[in-house]
Amino acid sequence: MINGFATLIQNNPIGSRTIFLQALAKLPRFLFAFILWIIIMIICISFLVAPAIIFATWFMFIGTIVMLEQWPGIVGVFRRSKYLVSNNFFSLLLRVVTVMFATIIVIYAANKGLLQIITILTPAGTPAPLNLIASLFGPILSALLLPIVTGTIVVLYYEMRKIKE
Repeated sequence: MINGFATLIQNNPIGSRTIFLQALAKLPRFLFAFILWIIIMIICISFLVAPAIIFATWFMFIGTIVMLEQWPGIVGVFRRSKYLVSNNFFSLLLRVVTVMFATIIVIYAANKGLLQIITILTPAGTPAPLNLIASLFGPILSALLLPIVTGTIVVLYYEMRKIKE
C-alpha cells in the first residue's frame, strides 16, 4: 500500500503487479523493523505513556522508509525516521492523531449503529449469524479505512522529505 501511494504522489503510476512484487521483496525487512518497533513500544508503554507517544511519533516513518528508500540498515531506518520528524514533532503528532481519532470515531459510530439496527429489527433471541455479522463489521471496516491512515503517513513522509532535503 505504501508503494501504491508513493507512485501516485510521484505521478509515476506503475502496475499493481510491479508494486506487489516490490513490496514482497521488502517484506522481511519491513517485518523486522515493525517487530522491533513493537518491542520498543511495549517497553515504553510499560514505563509511561509519554515515552511511547514520543517514540511512536519519532518512528512513524519506519515502514515508509523501508519500502521507499535504499536499505540503510535497521538502525539507519530508525535514525532516518527520527531525523524526518525532528523540528516537526508536534505538527506531525497532531495530524496523525487527528486522522486516527477520526477513523476510530467512524468505526465506532458505524459499529454501534449496526448493533442498534440489529437490536431494533430482530426479536429477542437474535440468531447467531446476525451476531457474527455484527462482530465482524468493526474489523472489516477497520481494514477498509486503513488506506486513509497509510496514505496520511506517506503524504507526511513526502512533505517532511521536501522540507528536510
